[in-house]
Amino acid sequence: GGYSNPDVDALIAESKLTLDFEKRRTINQKLHSIIADENPYTFLWTLTNYAGVQKKVRKVEIHPYKFFSFADEWFIPEAEQK
Repeated sequence: GGYSNPDVDALIAESKLTLDFEKRRTINQKLHSIIADENPYTFLWTLTNYAGVQKKVRKVEIHPYKFFSFADEWFIPEAEQK
């Protein structure tokens, strides 16, 4: 066995089915609160990502666990392309 909590399972399922951003945020905050209180796991280390991006590149988002997930959305405005 591993970590098990029916409330957490229900919140995860509800979050997956909710399209409303604010409602999903509220659900995920509740989910985080429960998991943080129960502390079912302990991180022994965290990953730090560094990225250098030219200022002209737009829509860049660097996430700690999704390295280049949104790279397909990055662009350089036509006026700034050489």
